[in-house]
Amino acid sequence: MDARLEQFIGMSLNDEIEEEIKIIGNFSSSRILFPDSIITMDYRPDRVNIHINYNYIITNISIG
Repeated sequence: MDARLEQFIGMSLNDEIEEEIKIIGNFSSSRILFPDSIITMDYRPDRVNIHINYNYIITNISIG
C-alpha cells in the first residue's frame, strides 16, 4: 500500500475522505467494501478498494 494512504487507516469514512484517497492515489473510481462484501475479481489499477467495518472505520486500502 502507498504510504500516503496508510494515514487513513482507522479513520471514519465519509465522502470527503473517500475523495481525498482518490486524489492522493490518482484513482478514477473507488469501491467501498464491508467485511462480507461480494466482489468481482477483475483487477483495475485505476480503482481503489476501501475496506471498512460496520462502523464505517477504514481497516484497509488496496488497489484493484
